[in-house]
Order: sequence, then structure tokens, then C-alpha cells
Amino acid sequence: MTRFTCFTAVVLLCMPFAVGKNNNLTLEQTVTLCNALKQFRGLKDAVRDLKYWITTESLKISNAKTRSDEYVTLAEDVLWENRNATDPVERAKRVASNVTEAAKKAETASIETEFRAENIEEIRSNRVAALERMLKEVAGHNSNWRVRSAAEKCKGAAESVSSDSLNGTLLELFSTLPEGASKGLEDDTRESSGELWKLEFVLYNVVTWRSVALKGESTVKELVEGTKASITRKYNLTLNQTQAVCLMVEQYRGLKGAVDAFTEQAVSRSAMVSKVEERSQANAKRPGGHMDQVKRAVAEVAKAANKAQNVFKKVSSYARNLKSIRAHYLPLMENTLRKIAGNAADEKAKKAAEVCGETAWVVTPKSLDDMRKKLMDNFPNLSERLESDTRVVSHMLEDLNTSTQLITIASIAVRRKEVKLNKTMEVAGVASLIEFGEGRLSSMGSAANNKNHNLRLLLFSLTFTLVGLL
Repeated sequence: MTRFTCFTAVVLLCMPFAVGKNNNLTLEQTVTLCNALKQFRGLKDAVRDLKYWITTESLKISNAKTRSDEYVTLAEDVLWENRNATDPVERAKRVASNVTEAAKKAETASIETEFRAENIEEIRSNRVAALERMLKEVAGHNSNWRVRSAAEKCKGAAESVSSDSLNGTLLELFSTLPEGASKGLEDDTRESSGELWKLEFVLYNVVTWRSVALKGESTVKELVEGTKASITRKYNLTLNQTQAVCLMVEQYRGLKGAVDAFTEQAVSRSAMVSKVEERSQANAKRPGGHMDQVKRAVAEVAKAANKAQNVFKKVSSYARNLKSIRAHYLPLMENTLRKIAGNAADEKAKKAAEVCGETAWVVTPKSLDDMRKKLMDNFPNLSERLESDTRVVSHMLEDLNTSTQLITIASIAVRRKEVKLNKTMEVAGVASLIEFGEGRLSSMGSAANNKNHNLRLLLFSLTFTLVGLL
């Protein structure tokens, strides 16, 4: 049974002055019912206004959170650039978290607002229809012309409907109508008043949260901008300081090329080792005498190849780590150059930052360490992490250099083992795959090949010497 049906039943059956042909509602009772109707009519605008202000204030909170988050992101950048900014940045984060909490509460409040507004509208629409129908009956059938006139003239809606005005209407119903005669109307008035009060309280809370959010945003902005100002002063560098930064940036730019050169050499040697191992394994399966000696020679090749491949794994690991560190720091240092170009008072320093676009051709452990020391001399408060990681890069590049030399040496060892294997197979009367694969060489060709082989060994020796010097 709907509220409207219940209300109609109560009014028609319980009221001693039930609406009908012999309706005997008094003028005071009619005015009371008219006032109740106007309150319910005005309830729609009251809810609409509350929803508008709750939405407006919630939007202000959401915007404050967005701006606060942007300041926190900026604070993170500041922290990377200056480790002395830790305290104000952490304070900014804590205040920003309060803004975020206010935004979450406002979002929940918006959902609650929609729910309560729907409840009120359902009650309001049913009650307005029932009261209008009742007063229409009164206007047409009441015996007192003043009552009929009051019922007929009950137009419009009450202004500024609130939970308090609805409570006033409820008290008026209690005092004017007989007890129990309008229970449905009283219940709906009481429920509407309660729901409206909750919406009013939601607005009160949202306004409070908006105040917290805007104040928090202002505090975050003040903290971050104050730290930014110190950063601006920080980037007001001299020419020598700017040149030190530029040289380090050039080293990090060239680091990829240095790593790639070592890696390409290692990949080439690793591929050669794999082919030698494949040939040796195939040779071991060919028929012939002295197979025990052949197998031992094959095992020596496999052992040497395994050692070479283990070294290659180290090379790959060093290369990945070096590129990862470079990918992290190079954008930060490039950004530092841009900020120097924008903040340096010294025109020469500004120009030096603007034109710093070269890439170092030679990047070695020593060149990296020299640039690190130069930076430390010019910037005593350099980020500990950057200083530490650059030191790590220098050592890692040294290890990469060493590992590349080792894989070259290991690959030579593998080739020597293969030569030994081929000689063993020759003694055993077995034709090796390398002979078939590369074609038989004439004695003149073999002699030329031996000379070329000796020349390659000499070049390898020179390579070790040069790499050692680097």
C-alpha cells in the first residue's frame, strides 16, 4: 500500500471532519493544511538549492586537491634537485594528504546527497498530490464559504523551506488537527524534515572541508614555492659551475655509445664462441680413430666456451645496469641545464648552459670519475645519490671494460682449443667440419692464412694494451 493510499484512508476514515458532502473542516484547519501544502511545494526548491551548494563546494574541494597534487609533484622534482629541501617537501606532502582526505569526504557526501534528495522528492511529490486533491474537495464541498475560499486560494509555495520550517508545520498539525487524524501527513512531514536536516548538515560539513582544503592548498603552495625560490637561487650559477655540469652531462650522453661499443664486441665474440662449440660438438660425432683424444679436445673446447659465455652474461648485466642509471639521471641533468639557462644571472653561465649540446666521444671510468670530482669541487652539497651513483657507474664501466677483455681472451682460448681439436682429428684421420665448411686451402693459401692468423693475434694484443690504457 502506498503512502498516498494510507494517507487517504486515514483522512477519509479517521477524521471526524472527513472530506465529503458534509465536510466540516474549520478555517484554521484548512489554513494549516494549506501551509503544509506550501511547505511541501517549496521543498523542491530547497533541495535543489542544497544540492547546488553541496556540488559547488565539493567542486572547489576537488579543484583544490588537483592543484595541491600538482604542487606535490613539483615538490618531488625539487627534492631530486636539492636534498636540503626534504623537510618542507615532507610537510607539503602531509598537508596535501589532508586536502586529499577532504576531497574523499566530499565525494562521499555528494553520493549521500543524491540518495537523500531522491527520498525527499518521492515523499514530496506524493504528499503534494494528496493535499491538492483534499483542498480541491474542500473548496468544492465545505459548507463554510470562508473555508472554501481559503482552500481555493491555496496557491504557490513557501519560500526558504528548511528543516526548522517543516518542524513548525508539524507542530501546527499537532495543535490544529485532532490526534491521529492526520498521522500519514505528520509522518511524511517528520521524515522530510529529518532528511532535509541531514542535507543541511552535509552542506555544513562540505563547507568546513572546503575551508580545510583551500587552506591546505595555500599552505602546500607556500611551502613548495618557498622551496622553489631557494632552488632558483641554487641555479644562479657561475660559469665554472655551469661548465662542470655540462661536462658531466656530456659524459652521460656518451655513456650509451661506450656501453654499446663494449656490448657489440662482446656479442660478436659470444657468437663466434657459440659457432666454434657447435662445430666441435659435430666433429666429436664423426667416425675415426683416436676418438678418446678427440672427445677430450672437444671437452676442452666446451669448457673454454662455457667460461666465455659466463663472462658474456656479466657483460650483459653491466650494460643493462649502466643504461638504467643513465636513463634515470640524464633527463634530470638536462633539466638542470635548462634551469641554469633560465635562472643564472651570469650571462656567460647562461650561454654555456644553452649551448651545452655535445656528446662526449670518449667515456671511460677515468673520465667519469674526473667529472664527478669536478662536480664535487664546484658543488659541495651535490646530491649524495647522484655522487654515489656516478661513482658506481665509473666502477661498473671499469668492470664492463675488464669483462669485455676477458671474453675476448676467452674467445681466443676457444679458437686455440678448436685448432688443437682439428689437429687431433687430423692425426685421427677424420676430416673436420671447419675444413669442409671453409674449403680446403692450398699450401700457399694455408701459409697466407697462418700469416693472417698471426696478424690477428698481434691486433688482439694491441687491443688489450689500448683498452688497458683507457
